[in-house]
Amino acid sequence: MRHKIGSQLWDFYAPIYDFITTAFLKTARINYIQEAIQISPPETEINNILIIGGGTGQEIHLIDQNIPITIIDYSKTMIKILVRKAKNHNNITIHRMNAQKLDFNNNTYHRIIMPLILAVCEDPIKALQEAERVLSPGGRLIVFDKFLHKNKNPSLIRKSLNVLTNLLATNINIDFHHLIQHTHLTIIKEIPAFWGGLFKIFILEKNQ
Repeated sequence: MRHKIGSQLWDFYAPIYDFITTAFLKTARINYIQEAIQISPPETEINNILIIGGGTGQEIHLIDQNIPITIIDYSKTMIKILVRKAKNHNNITIHRMNAQKLDFNNNTYHRIIMPLILAVCEDPIKALQEAERVLSPGGRLIVFDKFLHKNKNPSLIRKSLNVLTNLLATNINIDFHHLIQHTHLTIIKEIPAFWGGLFKIFILEKNQ
């Protein structure tokens, strides 16, 4: 039920999403896209990228058009906006899909980006496990979202605020280090984005 309600809320937010978040998240988006497209030895190229929770497509203009990109989202209205933005991009494939049940084969994608999606998933552990499943061995997963600081419990104020943000379809009290324990992914880098590290970028790798 929460997933259905969340989808309806994002359909409602979609028309104003770019207006609210484009400038606010611009620097963070540039940072995690740079991490996504960075080539690390022994890599010679990036074969493809999957964006889980691509929303209105704020990332696509930051990625080389020669790299095939697959974007999924569950909001129908978000996808309509995304399709309009991607109409002149020959290498983008768009699907309406649940992040917790990806319709892709194992070990398919060289890079996966999860921008602000885990905090809105009904089951963030399952979503992270699905991303791990479709990530190719040696591939990298880039996660950007709101997370608790490591080994710190949320304050009373933050717990209270989370009641409100959950009504708005996002959880601000997720412990990413707890989530990662349910996978075999390795954290390569943790980057505080802004607001005192409330927003963080995690770079993870799937073992060969």
